[in-house]
This record gives sequence, structure tokens and C-alpha cells, in this order.
Amino acid sequence: MTGIFQGDALFKRVIELMLEDIRHNPWLIDHIFSQLKENSYLADKHGQKEIENIKDWFASNKVSIFMKNRLDGIEYPCVIIKLGSSIDREDLRTLGDQDLDILEFNPEDIDQPIPYIVSPFDIASYDDSTKIVTFPTGTTTEDVGTGMLLVDPSNGNAYTIESIVDQDKVKILDTLDMTGVTRVGVFPQYPIYRARVESRTFEQQYVFECKAHGEPAYAIWLHDVVLYGLMRYNEALMEGNGFQLAGFQSMDILKDATGGDNVYMRNIKINGLAKMEWVKSPTRIIEVAKLKDSDSETASPAGIKILANLPDEIADECSSWQTVEDEEISD
Repeated sequence: MTGIFQGDALFKRVIELMLEDIRHNPWLIDHIFSQLKENSYLADKHGQKEIENIKDWFASNKVSIFMKNRLDGIEYPCVIIKLGSSIDREDLRTLGDQDLDILEFNPEDIDQPIPYIVSPFDIASYDDSTKIVTFPTGTTTEDVGTGMLLVDPSNGNAYTIESIVDQDKVKILDTLDMTGVTRVGVFPQYPIYRARVESRTFEQQYVFECKAHGEPAYAIWLHDVVLYGLMRYNEALMEGNGFQLAGFQSMDILKDATGGDNVYMRNIKINGLAKMEWVKSPTRIIEVAKLKDSDSETASPAGIKILANLPDEIADECSSWQTVEDEEISD
């Protein structure tokens, strides 16, 4: 479940992990800046000596990471995460914002208790040889379906209904024993809620300002390490958390006008697609649909009766969906 993509927190964690990696695995710096010693045109002037200088700089400087517009002072070196544009991609929209995901919720998670199909009652009789439970007078199996549960309200023990024997009798599974049970209620076999997920895809942009005090080279070193980390963790942390098709752009090195003397910065822009999801109202699962013929002796209207404990505005406990009479069809 994604919800609203939390890019600022995610990218901050990516950079933190990269800097932690460097502290514990300085050999990563050898790989990041390997051209300085492996390229014959650079080795004489830079070589391993400059790589060691880069290691020493990262070892002796704590890099702060924070969001743009923080209220307290800025410490250098630092990486400032700036939120860019977020555009709802019209070409990636779908009718009804359809998504493939369906979520399941336990009743306690969404504070919507599931009621009994039939409220607890004192059973008339139970025959352990046949596993048949007889309901008391006035309580019928009209709303009961195979697979539902007879639940003892005193301890929560449940007994699965294998079949409906009569209007006032049900049979539980042969492996179960209700000896000594005197009071039960009929409970749904699917005590959960389901909700459809809908989504839209946004094109997101973030900017990482890599700032360092002193030499311009320090800002370049910090930029290269941050870019390396963004690419290194792209699959695991970015794509794995819903940020797709990331593209990178680095800017020129500039003197930071908002900082003190000799503060330099080089920025990285990243663009990608992020899915934003929301959950529709959770609904109950339909337990059973019972069909019966219409005739003049039928006491209640013929049709399809919904037995799912749906909210009153959708279908109350006694509502029926009417079928169309033959005469209406001919008309």
C-alpha cells in the first residue's frame, strides 16, 4: 500500500545510507573516483593521492542532510533536499482511476465490528451422532449459508456449518463436537473487509543541493558521492518504493549566494514517475446468494437476497432485489 509517495523522506534515507556506506566501506570512494588513477591522462596529476585526500575529507567532515527552508542555521558540508514540481500525468490516467490492487482489512483495524448473521440464541438440541444443530422456534436458517460459523459467545469457539438440513436445522463438520454448547450465534465465514485501491501517476521532481565550504572541489566530491548513491539505490529503494524511470541531471558548480564566503554548490535534479494511491470505502464480502421461485404462496417477495451485512444505505438486513415479471418484459 503506497498512499502518497513520500519522496523527501525516501531520498533523505538514500543519501544517509550512501554516507554510512562510505564511513564503513571507504573502498567505495576508490570506485567512485577510479578514473583519477586508472586513466593514464589523469593518473600523473591526480592518482591515488587525490583519492586518499577525498577519503580524508569525508572522514573528517560530517555531511548534514535536511530539507529546504529549515529554520535553524546551515552547517557545511550539507545536502539540501528541495521539492520540485509534481504533475498529474494526463497520458497515464485511466477511466475510474482503476488499479489492480484490492486490500483486506481486519474489523479492528478500521473500527468497524462485524455483526452476527443471526444473533446468539439458545439451541433447541444438538445430536452428536448426526452433527445436526436444531434452532429454537422463531429462528430459521433463511439467512444462513454453508461455510458460515456457529460461534459460542462465551468463549469464541467456532463450528463450521457443512450444510443446511432444514428451515431450522444445520449440520456442522463431522470432525467437530458441540457437546455441552448451549448458546451460539451465526457468524460470517469471511470476517474481513475489502476495499478497492485507485491511483494516479505523477511526474515528480526533486533537487539535491550539494554544498561545501572552502574549495570548489569539495562540492564536486560531495556531488559525485550523492549521484553515485542515488544510482546505487535506484532499484532497491527508489523503484522498490514506487519511484519509476528516474532520470538525473547535474548542474554547473556555482558559488552559493546565500552562504558565507567560499561556499560552493553543485545541484542534482531527479525526475521520475510516482504512483499516488487512495482506498475506497471498505465493504463486506457477500456470504451467500439464495434463489427461490416466485409463486402466489410465497410470503416474502421473490428475488435475490443480499446477506452481507452491508450498510443500511446500500441494503438493509431485510431488503430484497426484485426480479422482473414476464408481463413487464413483454411490455
